[in-house]
Amino acid sequence: MQTNTLREIRVSLNLKQTDVASQLGHASPDRISHWEKGSALPGLLNLFKLSVIYGVTPEQLYPDLYQSIITGIKSGSNLLPIKAEEGERDIQPHENKTTLQMQGGFI
Repeated sequence: MQTNTLREIRVSLNLKQTDVASQLGHASPDRISHWEKGSALPGLLNLFKLSVIYGVTPEQLYPDLYQSIITGIKSGSNLLPIKAEEGERDIQPHENKTTLQMQGGFI
């Protein structure tokens, strides 16, 4: 389960999950719910869209993940605890068991 601030920020902006889903072009708020619960991660495009909608940086949405990446880089580890996928698809927590070696600093 991936901790995040998605729900807290959304609620502070008086937005409903359906409002956010609509702004992202999703027919239902199911994905928003999964992201907020930490049972899935948004894809890169949706992460940036959420960042714009909420008026915060992506690292503010996932501060623990961001900090773990910083710690890993500073410790000399070039492995990330998340499997990266091509395209726009959510990353499921069970996929976190696979690590991906960073290529040139980017996934």
